[in-house]
Amino acid sequence: MSIKFDENEGGSQFTQKIDVLEMLIDILREHEEKFDYLVERLEIVTRIIAPNNIDRGVGVLDDIEVEGT
Repeated sequence: MSIKFDENEGGSQFTQKIDVLEMLIDILREHEEKFDYLVERLEIVTRIIAPNNIDRGVGVLDDIEVEGT
């Protein structure tokens, strides 16, 4: 990505591009927070499922129904 400074426009293009980059960074941070939350929830689920089904092995996942499949 290249950022060009246009002296004729007083840097408004540069400012707009910086604004877009800041917006993208904010969106990525929000997604990171949501993924962190999902990972925490999945870890909780695996802690609940795994001890109850340790003797059945990974095959226990075959019994779990996922909505929309």
